[in-house]
Amino acid sequence: MELSITFNNIKNIKSNYIFAKQLIDENDISYFCETWLPENEKLFLYELSDKCRELNKSDCEVKPTKGRPFGGQSWFINREINIIDHEFINSHIILLVSTYRMIIAHTLN
Repeated sequence: MELSITFNNIKNIKSNYIFAKQLIDENDISYFCETWLPENEKLFLYELSDKCRELNKSDCEVKPTKGRPFGGQSWFINREINIIDHEFINSHIILLVSTYRMIIAHTLN
């Protein structure tokens, strides 16, 4: 089984819901930066996929501020990939420890 990965600057994951959902459904690992999603709205992310585990780091303030929100990252990782541990080091780096078992299909003639 090949591992498919996508990375995207989503520029507001709520307004790009359909595109994000399509990428998540088509890939084993999807990474989105610039999600612009405050911590108190992250339940929205669980609606995007049943097949994936979601890891999220918000950079937005919960309290209203002037201007548009900024930052944030979300990872959607297929549940077949075993995530042992993860830690967001800062707004740009995540430490991810996992195991992934390659499944090789053989056909008998």
